[in-house]
Amino acid sequence: MSDPIVAETSEWQKGTLERRARLCLFLFFAFLFWGLYLKFGLIDVVRSNFNPRIPFLRRLYGGLSFNPRTADYSDVLMNAIAFSPLGVLLPLIHGRIRLPLQLLMCFSFSLAIELLQLFTAIGGLTVADLGANTIGFLLGLLFYVQVFLRLSDRARLSLITVSTACVSACVLFATVQLIILFPDYLELFIKGIRHFHLFSSPLPSLCSGVSSDGHFLTVCRFPT
Repeated sequence: MSDPIVAETSEWQKGTLERRARLCLFLFFAFLFWGLYLKFGLIDVVRSNFNPRIPFLRRLYGGLSFNPRTADYSDVLMNAIAFSPLGVLLPLIHGRIRLPLQLLMCFSFSLAIELLQLFTAIGGLTVADLGANTIGFLLGLLFYVQVFLRLSDRARLSLITVSTACVSACVLFATVQLIILFPDYLELFIKGIRHFHLFSSPLPSLCSGVSSDGHFLTVCRFPT
């Protein structure tokens, strides 16, 4: 017969674990936004990636084309590591949701960040980043199944508590940094939206051709 005190303690730990995991997930999404979109507050890096005069479709095509010889695998590795905690937090909170839906949630957030970069001309959407983010989630899920589930309730709670504290400190630092750099980011954001255009200008002269960087770009000629 099980001890009711031990059972009650275990239920309390599980409830606390889920609540802290939800908080950690919310803060971690904020952390990813700070790192992936705001580039950890490195405003010079953001400015160097800022390309509002390049047409939207041209930037999109450049991101969708992947060359394994010229790919930056260090960046791919960093993206995979950054998204790996989601492989633990999402199953922990949404354990009853099937894996494909959890994978879709992770992919959707990753795609939203990439599209935001693309629309505001701060970076762009790349197949390598989307693939790396998805692989990172799967690696985190593997850790969740092979390691995290084998820990005791107390050990899981301690791990999530420490993780939440670390992410909270990072988000607090990011918030202060964002307040300081807010005018710079706002200026770039407005400029990116203001200069947004799908095609090269002027529109009537659009046709299929080779861009200045050697990429083949297929567009449609508008009727006059």
